[in-house]
Amino acid sequence: MAKLSVGQALLKAKSHAKMARIEEAKKLYQAVLQVFPKHKMAQQGLAALNKSKQSTTTQGPPQETINQLINLYNQGQLTAVVKQAQFLTEQYPKVFSIWNVLGVAYKGLGKTHDASKAFEKVTLLHPKYSDGFNNLGVTLQEQGKLEEAIEAYNKATELKPDYAVAYNNMGVTLKEQGKLEEAIEAYNKAIKFKPDYAVAYNNTGVTLKEQDKLEEAIEAYKKALALKPNYAEAYNNMGVALKEQGKLEEAIEANNNALAINSDYAEAYNNMGVTLKEQGKLEEAIEACKKALALKSDYAEAYNNMGGILQEQGKLDEAIRSYNKALSLKPDYAEAAKNLVRLPIGSIDEKTISELNKKLSLISDNIDDQSQKLFFEAYLFSHKGMYEEAFKIFVHANSLKSEENTLSVESAQKEYDTAINRITRWSVNLQSEKKAPVKKLLLLGPSRSGKSTLEKLLIGSLNVCPMFENINLNAISDMKFFKENPKKISITDLFHHDENNLFKLGYNAVTSTRPDSMFHIDYLIDNFSDVFCIFIKRDRVNIASEIFTREYGKGNLYAYDHSNILKYLDSYEAIWEILKQKIPQLTLEILFEDILIKPQEVVERISDLTKVSFQIDDKQNHSITNLANPFREYYESHFIVS
Repeated sequence: MAKLSVGQALLKAKSHAKMARIEEAKKLYQAVLQVFPKHKMAQQGLAALNKSKQSTTTQGPPQETINQLINLYNQGQLTAVVKQAQFLTEQYPKVFSIWNVLGVAYKGLGKTHDASKAFEKVTLLHPKYSDGFNNLGVTLQEQGKLEEAIEAYNKATELKPDYAVAYNNMGVTLKEQGKLEEAIEAYNKAIKFKPDYAVAYNNTGVTLKEQDKLEEAIEAYKKALALKPNYAEAYNNMGVALKEQGKLEEAIEANNNALAINSDYAEAYNNMGVTLKEQGKLEEAIEACKKALALKSDYAEAYNNMGGILQEQGKLDEAIRSYNKALSLKPDYAEAAKNLVRLPIGSIDEKTISELNKKLSLISDNIDDQSQKLFFEAYLFSHKGMYEEAFKIFVHANSLKSEENTLSVESAQKEYDTAINRITRWSVNLQSEKKAPVKKLLLLGPSRSGKSTLEKLLIGSLNVCPMFENINLNAISDMKFFKENPKKISITDLFHHDENNLFKLGYNAVTSTRPDSMFHIDYLIDNFSDVFCIFIKRDRVNIASEIFTREYGKGNLYAYDHSNILKYLDSYEAIWEILKQKIPQLTLEILFEDILIKPQEVVERISDLTKVSFQIDDKQNHSITNLANPFREYYESHFIVS
């Protein structure tokens, strides 16, 4: 007041009052009255303020104040919005629109709990305001209060039956609850009321993909993109679905489209890395994951995926570091933890085992499927050397999986029998007149027979391009579809690499370890020149016990029951006997033990068969040097002796 004249003080007080800064205005009027107790303008101003304060429960602030608040929000000054809105709620506690702005600002700042409290106040003050219930639903969903969120969305749609946004948000919440059919219904309602709702089409695609309805999911993504051509998320999601279909080139194209729209899209780079790994392009896959991490340094999923790629390259120490990094960023990350414990016994140190043991309950709570929980626990016990306890848990886990898969196993066995009958009747049609620049080495045998061990030995030679299990057998299915005039497939269709380019890069041979190649072997032999079949022979009990103590993501349905495992092994051996008779010049049988004990002799035998010279390092460190199987005796005792 000392620095202001009476006139200036009165003008400033009036300005504060206009902006609803009641306390500041009051102080100025009171300061004037201390000096001039009978000053009429100050008395009138103060009386007006007191009257205004009494009526704030029914009147809103001046429009200028609201406009200022909205301008601050539009400028992204959310902290300032919160401060101003909090002040205004004290002056106007029953004005719902201020509480709504406060909730929106809190949500933008990531303060979800505070936002939900503000939106709850909105719905109490204005029970007919549908937007308030929708906003409340979003914040409740983000807090994991899914049932309460659904209630809020239902209230929003009761008040406004054509509220497309609320139906879409309801669909997202229902999907999170695992209620996929109900989620689809909610998205359909959103689209019914808003036919150009690209986001709802995209979310429909995500839910259909969860149901393994991949073709329908892709159609939904296409509809989203037709409405919104620059929709990077829809392209990225389409890439995931195409990858699941085995359409790897199309998946990469979708990822690239997403990145062309948003070059900072870390998820698209990560998904591209997964697809490149499926193609066997491991170095390119690593680069894609690195780009994802450069954009999002705390991206646990990218570290986990990189771990899988490094593991496939045989770089176990680097893979372990990558998995551990994922867990340090996301301590309850079940996938990374599961990948760690699936590694060979003895490959992870005691500190890592101890950390996983401490997190057992936390990680287990994050695994939905009971059999998966048990497999995780059994793997962890295995790394601790508690083999008897681990085997008991494996038996329980496999019993649950076996019950789930009864019909699927019967169907798979019929397919195996059909393949055996077809290959028995097969008249070989060798492509011998067409010499290829690159020899195709199909390393055959059931799961856990040692194919990967042989492949790791061979890729010590620089002229070998490993494909691991990443070959596109869907191409064979496409070829079989045209029975009268079979469709020819190329090496690119099968191996995702051009044969001439491989040769130019210095490769004379490409290897594959995909187990189910065995059931398509007649088509592979007839379709390509220079195909060689190398079967790894291993003790059946060792194979069976290792299959039984492994959890498989998909396929391998036989793995959870002893009798089914034996039928599976019989199928491989039956086809191998047929191959040895029909194409002896293209076949070679190798003992698993010889790969470990006589690696140089094994390589020489393969060189004699293929007429390709392989140069391996006699001193190279092979990933498996121990023939001991810790579960063989328990398996044999449980299933064979008893």
